[in-house]
Amino acid sequence: MSFREKSAWAVMGVLAVIFGGYAVAVAQRVASVGIAATTVTDVAVWAVIGTVVLLAAVHITMAAIAPPTRGERTSTDGRRAGYAILAAGAVIAFVLTLTDAAPFWVANALITALVAGEITSAAAWISHERRNARTQRA
Repeated sequence: MSFREKSAWAVMGVLAVIFGGYAVAVAQRVASVGIAATTVTDVAVWAVIGTVVLLAAVHITMAAIAPPTRGERTSTDGRRAGYAILAAGAVIAFVLTLTDAAPFWVANALITALVAGEITSAAAWISHERRNARTQRA
């Protein structure tokens, strides 16, 4: 498995864990005080900090154990899929803003689009790597 594929798996795992926890924390707050009184700024900030710290730690550990090989190809195929989802989420957030939705919904639409786009990018990269590995073996 290439370093880039390992990195994609790490991104998918960290994002799923951190933002899964974010979704649970927000849902608990909404259930206890309602959407109008819910503040999620602190949870969002900690989710971002946790994501950065965990991804940095995972990538440093992976690089120390098995450094990336020189000349690994990069592809933009996965990025394109993630950008499409992010753009769709931005449009949804824009429409929510136009319809005077609460800032809570606009912010969470953007966060969801960003996380879904990154997970899609990582999954597309893994698929691309696996397809290339099968082609090279054949």
